[in-house]
Amino acid sequence: MSENDNENKVNFDRASFGKVVRFIVNKGFAVAVILLLLVQYFSVLSLGTAVDNLERKTSTLVDDAAAVREFATDLNEVRGLLRLPVKTYGSAVGSDLEAGDVMANGERNTNQLQLALFDYLQHLGDEKEISERKSKNLAEVKALRANEAFLSGVGSRGLVLGGDDESLKFSSDEGLLLGEVVVAEDGGLMIVTMLDEREVKGDLQVEVKAAVLDRGAVLEKAVMELNAAKDMIAGAMVELEGSGVASEKGVSFLKDGSEQAGVITYGILNSSEEIIGEVKLYKKDSRVDLIDLKSGERAQDVNFNESFEDFFGKLDARSVIARKVEEAKAELDETLKDSGFRAMLNQVGLSMGDEAREDDARYYYDILDANGAVLRSVVIEKATGMVNITDPSGVTTDGLLTFESGDDKKKNLELPDVIPNYGDEVVADDGTFNILIGGKNGNLMDTMIFAHVDENNGTVKMISIPRDLHYQGRKINSFPYFYGMPEFKRALTKITGYEVHKYIVVDMYAFIDVVDLLGGIDITLERALIDPSYRTVDNGVVGTLHYEPGTYHLGGVEALRLARSRKTSSDFARAERQQQILEAIQAKARNFGVGNVDTIWQIGRSVLDKTETDMSIDEAISYFFRYQNYEIVSNDVMSSGNILFVPPYITKENCAVLSEEAGGSHSCQTGNQAYTLLPRDSNWNLIKWFFRDKFES
Repeated sequence: MSENDNENKVNFDRASFGKVVRFIVNKGFAVAVILLLLVQYFSVLSLGTAVDNLERKTSTLVDDAAAVREFATDLNEVRGLLRLPVKTYGSAVGSDLEAGDVMANGERNTNQLQLALFDYLQHLGDEKEISERKSKNLAEVKALRANEAFLSGVGSRGLVLGGDDESLKFSSDEGLLLGEVVVAEDGGLMIVTMLDEREVKGDLQVEVKAAVLDRGAVLEKAVMELNAAKDMIAGAMVELEGSGVASEKGVSFLKDGSEQAGVITYGILNSSEEIIGEVKLYKKDSRVDLIDLKSGERAQDVNFNESFEDFFGKLDARSVIARKVEEAKAELDETLKDSGFRAMLNQVGLSMGDEAREDDARYYYDILDANGAVLRSVVIEKATGMVNITDPSGVTTDGLLTFESGDDKKKNLELPDVIPNYGDEVVADDGTFNILIGGKNGNLMDTMIFAHVDENNGTVKMISIPRDLHYQGRKINSFPYFYGMPEFKRALTKITGYEVHKYIVVDMYAFIDVVDLLGGIDITLERALIDPSYRTVDNGVVGTLHYEPGTYHLGGVEALRLARSRKTSSDFARAERQQQILEAIQAKARNFGVGNVDTIWQIGRSVLDKTETDMSIDEAISYFFRYQNYEIVSNDVMSSGNILFVPPYITKENCAVLSEEAGGSHSCQTGNQAYTLLPRDSNWNLIKWFFRDKFES
């Protein structure tokens, strides 16, 4: 290497490194590991080369020492971000590092009050900068509103200027809003039109002229096309309602639409108020998509008038309950024909008929003893879709999916005689941190795991929350869709008595990617898992999901099957498998180091693409390095085996009473309700007691 090359390496371009740091802050978790590798590399190579050069070039000692000092400052900023110890870079060439960079003992400044004061001053400075920018821009808006030449230009184009002291709104003679100038949250100015949004970076008058005035005809045409599309969609829905077709199919429409990110969405609901289809109208070009949420089919950029009737006719408007009844009956009918099931009946000396008997409330599959007498019946409740076990008189003794043998029942939690009334008390979070881990498929959250991180002991405890918990008139897993994640966090805090600090919701496809990129995970099943309704396709061969007890090395698709299967095992058994899978993933990730840079980059990219979270980038980085080696010491499940019970069903008549007992008055789902869970005796303090018992013990 030439002397010039060495000199170039020493005089590292600090501006370039700053770009790297900003890139890291923007890209987040995945880049953290790559950065770790870069830090170690430059620590040895660049600084070592710097020292060699300084020994040979005493005439440039001051300049080279300054370069090393600046580079060391950046390195220590990055190491601090990753929660790694800072280093006293540059000690070989001098001891003139700035006093605030590194303390005398080589560790990061631990004066928390001082650091907090710095942060607060920065906050005040940012607020002051925003306020000054806003004042300056408001003055520009006011000046432009009073500019005679500008007003003349607006009028000459047939436009009308409106708005208030903080905005300018441009409308056509017919009152169509074509564009507006507004002040953004950071104090900057934005020009918003039907076609685009742009930040004002130069002369306001010039940019308004280009974005709005000179495009008046184009914008007016776009607005008129959008309004025509709105009228067309609403009109088609009104026509279906007026003709009786909608009521005959049992559907209703959200005709007003909801707007988000430039897209107007019109919902189609069945009789249970489930959204079964959507019409999406894109403001920019009036393009229309039709989405069947049940089948997952999406027709893009369609001619609405030609496509909507056929799309509407194909929508499956059955309620969840109707589908559950039909699915349960199909599964039981298929089981009766199964040769292995018939062999089992013979082995235990029992028999069952070839078909179910039926009355107004149930389908009955009778289990007969050797004399042909009814011993028990497996029944499908038409009102709920639940599959129960009844005695010969028709009294329900157990749910088939939640049935527990005598040995299993001994595992049930012993409840105290008196449950405290916790009220709205929230457990103090001294040295603890709570994260909601969710798994999402479509609009609803299939998986909800409440993770309690104890920073004092380096442990994690988890409780799975069943998706069928009925709270304030709805199943808990529908809260994020109807009310948003902030309200869902507040609801869980109220239910559990523990504050939800952060959440992360991962789409099931990210789950597949992560497991595959880890090279698969090892899972041990203590019981056989057979799911006849879960049809699998492996190498083109269709089969039934079936795992015997034992240890399996699973890829992403196989792990997802285990995580989601529940047809012949309960939601509670599924929750236990999900927690076991999380532990296996953690065990693999715990062994990651700088040699796994490519893998972690791909994992990070996959997760970030398919993840919803309220964690900031720097929080995600710090949590990864802080908690990656914590031990998961317990994983529990709220179930009908401990603090919950399954109400027979929830009718229209008692739905309001149940909602009031649940602590709210939200509207109930209509008709007979689906399978739901409630705390025993409708005592919501039981859940708070359960969480305290598991987390504080």
